[in-house]
Amino acid sequence: TLFPYTTLFRSVKDSINKYEVIDSIKAKKQSKEKNVWWKTGRRSCIFNHPMQTPSASVYICYQGEITENRINSIYKEIAMHLLVKQCEITIRGKYGASYWVRLFNRLESSDSWQGHVYFQTDPKIVEEMKVVVMEEARKFMEGDLDEKEFNSLKSNIINKRSDELKSNRWWVNTVLPEYYLHNKNIVPNYIEDAKSITLEGLKTFVRNIYAQGNFIDVVMKPE
Repeated sequence: TLFPYTTLFRSVKDSINKYEVIDSIKAKKQSKEKNVWWKTGRRSCIFNHPMQTPSASVYICYQGEITENRINSIYKEIAMHLLVKQCEITIRGKYGASYWVRLFNRLESSDSWQGHVYFQTDPKIVEEMKVVVMEEARKFMEGDLDEKEFNSLKSNIINKRSDELKSNRWWVNTVLPEYYLHNKNIVPNYIEDAKSITLEGLKTFVRNIYAQGNFIDVVMKPE
């Protein structure tokens, strides 16, 4: 049974604050849209929690500020999926197909990016697996990206938007709220912008995030 996210959130709150991963009172930076504070620098937290089925959960995140524009919004989406994909390929290649890496809910503003990776494993190998995943994430953030996966994700984004343009639900639920609530017209030139992004551009994007030096890792182990 997968460990529920809600339990993880409740369990880590006090521990994270204790170890100064996130401090909602003293933090210097605050997401304008989600009221989430991020402390700069390298932060780490390891704690124990009672469980019926022993399992270790690992969460890692790179975070940084970016310039808000259409191209960067596309790079944000591709970078998130590609980071998780490359970590998952590494885990499954080393530990078997039963392991997975999950996209984490992104708590972000339009002028920031968080690369989240979350996975579970046997407590006996959690430290070993954490090192493997963190090394893969580090290589990714330094620009070691899979070109084939990048091209596939780019194609998917273009095809998805082409389908969305034909959907009344998308126009009502996405386009109109963005226009009237945030004064953003997300329709013009999106497909052209998506076609213009490059692997080198994505490498520059993630390297800029990595250079800011903001990294969190949290490990929850059974008592």
